[in-house]
Amino acid sequence: MLNAETMGLVDDLFGVQGISALVGLLVVVLVGLSKGWHVLVSERAKRREAFLQMWDPVRAAHDGFWLEGIIRYGYGVNLCAPLIRAFLATDHTSSLLYRMVISYRRFAFKEGSLVWTRQHRNHDVGLALEFLFGVLAYCLFMVFGLKLVLGSVGIQTVVVGLVLSGMGIACLVHVMLLVFAAGDYAYVVKHAPNACSSAVLARERAKERAKQRSDRAKALMAAAKRLVRKWWAARFTHQLTAKPPRDK
Repeated sequence: MLNAETMGLVDDLFGVQGISALVGLLVVVLVGLSKGWHVLVSERAKRREAFLQMWDPVRAAHDGFWLEGIIRYGYGVNLCAPLIRAFLATDHTSSLLYRMVISYRRFAFKEGSLVWTRQHRNHDVGLALEFLFGVLAYCLFMVFGLKLVLGSVGIQTVVVGLVLSGMGIACLVHVMLLVFAAGDYAYVVKHAPNACSSAVLARERAKERAKQRSDRAKALMAAAKRLVRKWWAARFTHQLTAKPPRDK
C-alpha cells in the first residue's frame, strides 16, 4: 500500500484533477475498446451468415469471378479460383481458407501448384537458413540495442539503441510469421495435395518415409533394449537362486 508521503508525492506531480482525468481517460478507452470488439464480432457473425446464404456450389464450379469475390467477402483473402476449387475438393475447406488469411501474401498459385513467392523458400535449406538468420539478427539487434539504452548517457545513444531494439523486434515478428506460414503450407500439403506440385508431394512423401524408417528403427532399438534387460535380469535371478555345490 502507498504511504502518506508517496501519496503526497503523487498529488504534487499530477494533482487530484490530473489523476481523475487519467482515470476517466482509461475508462473511456476501455469502453471504446469493448464496444469496438463487440462491433467487430457482430460484424463478423453477420458476414459469415450472409456468406452462407449467398453460397452456391453449382455457381462456384463454373463462375470463377463470382467464386473469388464470394471468398474475398467471406474470408477476406484474395485467392484464385483454381486454388479455391482445390480446397473445395477436400474435407478441410474452411480450415484451409482460414489458414490462408494471414499467410496468403507469402504464396502464389503457379502452374496448378501453391508455391512460395520467394524461390529460396521452396527448398528446405533456404527456409531453414532464413529462419536461422532471422533468429541471429534478432539476438544481435536486441543485445546491442539494450546495451546502448541501459548504458547510455546521451539522448542520441538512446535513440540509436531504441532503433536497434525495434529492428530486433521486427526480425522476431518476421521469424514468427515465417513459422506460421510454414505450418500453413505443411497443412495445405497434407490436406490438399491436389493444390501442390508433384515435386513438393514427392519431397513430403520422402520425409514421411524417412520419419517412418526412423520410428521403426527406434522401436527396434527399444525392443532390443527390453530383451537385453530381461536377459540380464533372468541371469542375475538365476545366480541368486542357484544352490552352491555340496562338498563330498
